[in-house]
Amino acid sequence: MTHLSHLAWLHLSAAFAGCSGQVMNVGSTGQALTQGSGGPGEPDTIAILSSPPGAMASDGTALYWTEQATTNLMEMRVQGGPTTRVAGPCSSQFLAVDSTSVYFMRDGQLYSAPKGSSSAAAVVLSDGSGSLTAAAVSQGKAFWAETPDQQPKVIAVKSAGLADRVASLITQYQSPTVFLPFQMGVTSDTVFLVTPRGPLTAFSLNGGTPDGGPPDILGSLACGILVSDESAAYCAPPSGTVTRTTGAGSTTPLTPLSSGTAAALDATFLYFGDKPASGAMVVKVPKLGGTPTVIAHEEATALAVDDTAVYWATPKGYIRRLLK
Repeated sequence: MTHLSHLAWLHLSAAFAGCSGQVMNVGSTGQALTQGSGGPGEPDTIAILSSPPGAMASDGTALYWTEQATTNLMEMRVQGGPTTRVAGPCSSQFLAVDSTSVYFMRDGQLYSAPKGSSSAAAVVLSDGSGSLTAAAVSQGKAFWAETPDQQPKVIAVKSAGLADRVASLITQYQSPTVFLPFQMGVTSDTVFLVTPRGPLTAFSLNGGTPDGGPPDILGSLACGILVSDESAAYCAPPSGTVTRTTGAGSTTPLTPLSSGTAAALDATFLYFGDKPASGAMVVKVPKLGGTPTVIAHEEATALAVDDTAVYWATPKGYIRRLLK
């Protein structure tokens, strides 16, 4: 299990104590939330949580997040209002959503649950042959990296169809360090992986039979936050330049960055949190390169985006919503 999921188990009793699905339309100090309080071009506060989410995702109708304090997976309308517990305990490092389901990690495995359901309806997508360290959902498939049982220094990268849940091996290799992959990105032809202190690495999805060799190393800088679409992977490092990298290894610098804190994508832009000495901010930049734009002067610990709005969480547990 990862450090995050191990920490989540330490809060297991709190998770079950917090499963009442109570209405969260007041702040942690009891103040009422004013819906639609943001002016033109200003964010609304749609929730105030007792602790910031670990991950967030939106489908345009509902906003989902993992609670770091309770390890619950929560759901709320994007305009704000009552919250519903979807599942728990969950790892706070991964969360994805598509038109029908929400995807999350717990107990070292990858799960899916139909929207609007309880955790009783969740099904396992991974094959249970090891403990997951990273996951992604893309193009009708689930992807994950795992340490196979009884092989702590081996990394296996696998995929399974979301419909048939039949797992297949993409590649398996000896881990060169003690740091395991903790984030994954998938394009139409490549799987990208990063470790907590390592650079971006990649495997081709068109390479035929896995050869057991190590991944290709793309660049030299650590990649702290990784997101991807069908065309490229986007890296917001702990310090350094935000980049776009294709499966062929072509890297495009997008914008300088002082300290990446969160990232999310829509069809046109990469959104990321930055925390320079001059003050934290939320920034968007065209995915193919262009002029970055500051959309908020505030620290973002988690980010999500849909067709109509951008969402971020602050260190104090406020969830903001900014219409595009």
